[in-house]
Amino acid sequence: EFVNAISTTVVAAFAVIQVCKLFLDDRAHRSRADAKLSAQAYALRRQMRGWLADGLTLDADMIIRALRVTQIPDRVTTSEVRRAEDRILEMVATAPEASSVVASAIRTAYVLFYKATTRINYQLAYASSTLSDDGKELSGAFGDIKLAIDSLSVAVDPELQALESKNDVARPQRFLE
Repeated sequence: EFVNAISTTVVAAFAVIQVCKLFLDDRAHRSRADAKLSAQAYALRRQMRGWLADGLTLDADMIIRALRVTQIPDRVTTSEVRRAEDRILEMVATAPEASSVVASAIRTAYVLFYKATTRINYQLAYASSTLSDDGKELSGAFGDIKLAIDSLSVAVDPELQALESKNDVARPQRFLE
């Protein structure tokens, strides 16, 4: 019986070690996913902040008038939006591997990103027609972009945010002409 008790104890200890190892491996995997998403969120957030800094924060009526004559600022090109879309799609695909806080922030940003770009695309398509709402949709789109940026901020590692705020240089704001 003594041998049986020892072998049962050894098997139980081995099982506990395996469960702990699985837990630690899962935690390490989530940490790696969080780190990857942090870098991607940082890059996408900077990109979207650039859109706003390049003139999209102006009065919506002014933007509608500019859209009727030209386009959204040069920086917000189709390829620029496509690159942002590729980034956020990759992030959403990785989100299930991340911690719940980071995954939730990424999913929220994803929905807000698509909501904003749908509104902007609608305005680009109808800016010269009577179907345009004179800026309400664009104002809402810019608000959604700002909310997406805020959501992405939750996914950015605090140390990276601290480095950013310490080293960030204010950019001059360009305006639509």
